[in-house]
Amino acid sequence: MKPVFYLFLGVTIFVLLNFLYNYLRFDTIEDVSYYLMQNVLNEPWYRKGYLDITYIPRHLEVLFWGFPKIIPERPYVVPSWNGMAIWITTPAFAYAFLAGIRNRLAIGCWISIVLIALADFMHGTWGFSQFGYRYAVDFYPFLFLLTVLGIGANIKWHQKLLITIGILVNLWGVLWIYKFGWVTT
Repeated sequence: MKPVFYLFLGVTIFVLLNFLYNYLRFDTIEDVSYYLMQNVLNEPWYRKGYLDITYIPRHLEVLFWGFPKIIPERPYVVPSWNGMAIWITTPAFAYAFLAGIRNRLAIGCWISIVLIALADFMHGTWGFSQFGYRYAVDFYPFLFLLTVLGIGANIKWHQKLLITIGILVNLWGVLWIYKFGWVTT
């Protein structure tokens, strides 16, 4: 029962912080932010409400097939404001698949990723104005853990290469947004 108590304690801390955050924003502990956004239901991406299973394909498209934009003038390749594929922004996540389902930790991580992603993918929008795929950050902690399990204790040259590529791609995104005034759609 001791681990269950610690789990409950840890969750309770974050639930209370969320209550405080909502109280400071809305004078209530409930998260009423979506209720305050009723006018967005008229927007085309919410035709079936805030959450609907038919919204899943638009998320998957950005998550797996969002590419940088090719333009006819310099610099020729720019980040897509619409989002970019996770394997472009963080290619080292490919090693998460090597973690497999060998133990309860890996199984728990995969289940968490699927459940979180399913909830995110049913949201009407895929994030807009973003570098990468915005909602992926909801399951990144589990993906990071799986990646570490997949890489193992000894980091090899090809793993370092993918990690370095991810760092450089994200540096490109940060520089593009903050230094070069990213405005491409």
